[in-house]
Amino acid sequence: MTLDKFNADTMAAPKVPLSHGVVAGGWLHVSGMVARAPGGEIVDGDIVAATRQCLENMEAVLATREVDRTSVVKLNVYLTDFGDYAGMNQAFEEFFDSPYPARTTIQAGALGIGQVELDAVAYLGE
Repeated sequence: MTLDKFNADTMAAPKVPLSHGVVAGGWLHVSGMVARAPGGEIVDGDIVAATRQCLENMEAVLATREVDRTSVVKLNVYLTDFGDYAGMNQAFEEFFDSPYPARTTIQAGALGIGQVELDAVAYLGE
């Protein structure tokens, strides 16, 4: 099997050693997305807006392989403060239609960048 490792042209190149996404078989694995806006600034302080930015960044990676949020099968969400859980859920309800993708959410302590980070797996098809 050939792995397709890539960065999204619409996003800044990662500042750490990773690829935005990796395609393996019919699956697209999206690296941890933080709430970095297109201008480079971190969206912070409003968990709904920060989560929304992470989800939009994830969708930018999906778009490189011509799929969208409806292809997302599983997400992992990392919060610096579990008190932000309700706001993170609000952003998910606004972003995804029901039935929602599978998801795990954990409090991760200091993430290094912002309040929230998420990674995802999407199905590309046969």
